Amino acid sequence: MVASGVTTSREGGYERNWLVGDLAEALGPEATLLQWTPPHPGIKPAFPRTRSLDAINARTDLRTYRRELSTETATAIDVLVHRYAALFSGAISAEQERTIAASVRYQERRAPLLQDAFLTVIDRLDPHTVVLEDASYGHRGGLIQAMKKDGRHVAEPQHGWIGPSHAAYNYGSIFRHEGLHSQIPDELLLFGEYWGRSIQHPATLTTIGKPHLQRAMASAPPVADRENIALIASSITDPDATTSLILALRKKLPGWRLRFRPHPSERATLADRYPSLIDVVGVEIDPHDDLYESLADCRAVVGVASTVLFEAASFGCDVLVRRSPFTEYYVGELFGPAYDDARDVEAMAARLRAGNTPVDVESFWASHSLDLVRRWALSTGTAD
Repeated sequence: MVASGVTTSREGGYERNWLVGDLAEALGPEATLLQWTPPHPGIKPAFPRTRSLDAINARTDLRTYRRELSTETATAIDVLVHRYAALFSGAISAEQERTIAASVRYQERRAPLLQDAFLTVIDRLDPHTVVLEDASYGHRGGLIQAMKKDGRHVAEPQHGWIGPSHAAYNYGSIFRHEGLHSQIPDELLLFGEYWGRSIQHPATLTTIGKPHLQRAMASAPPVADRENIALIASSITDPDATTSLILALRKKLPGWRLRFRPHPSERATLADRYPSLIDVVGVEIDPHDDLYESLADCRAVVGVASTVLFEAASFGCDVLVRRSPFTEYYVGELFGPAYDDARDVEAMAARLRAGNTPVDVESFWASHSLDLVRRWALSTGTAD
């Protein structure tokens, strides 16, 4: 199992990788979990055979600075970046274009070194199956091709929202060509059958659910027993609009607590980005690192376009969608009509007071996920 290492939560004093930890445990001693990001200092991983790839990253970075590209390759990168930038009709400045090209040149120097180092680890472990996060994104194409050439089965675990507007999971007929087909995973492991309906992916689609979510759902109190708490998930892109919405809802919902959940990238600059939400009566900053702990407290969730909306529905929360340019491509009217921040505050407050609108949660998150994980583990031929 190869994962970023950022998909973790604390459970019983251990750090658990909720993305692939259950797969690793289903395989037991036949599995090894490799993480690009090391575990937090002083916290043991829940799966004992967890190892960090941080040293490989560091050594690769050092070697990259000593590797030069040919003039031909560097020129080709500059030309390609310029052609892509031209498609944005002037939205990308000359300075931004130079920055992007420099980054591409660095990654081109680094990629083959990292691939060689990683393949050395894979060859030493000699696995039958490699579960690789982000395997459909293209940047691991050469690595996947090399592993498949050695007869290894490559599977990718779903880690978030996928759909018809997600480029990494929609392929044209050109990917029937062996040279390209060999660079994408053999199998895509889905949270539920819903996610496979609208993508064009040549891999085998296998539903295994999300055990971490299912455990949290089972321990959550019924919606009727929860306080009147509405969680507003950050839109990231427009802090002012989010702030205005929360303060407007606060006036319309006396007796409710509005809980704002910033994106992890916003935590460090929270007071600068959302100064008007600090120390406001009736408004709190989400205290939980683990989203599921927070969802178990809430009656409703308000958000723009993210997997959080689908996760909230599984906890029985009412889901309200804020209208944005992304709405049509992510959720449409799956959770009911979308609301305009500026005009529909009264309608949003009325919807929150009215209660939950049920949706087909089973299709999002398959039930009996641990059984599905064990069945998948048996199908790989590496579990008894």
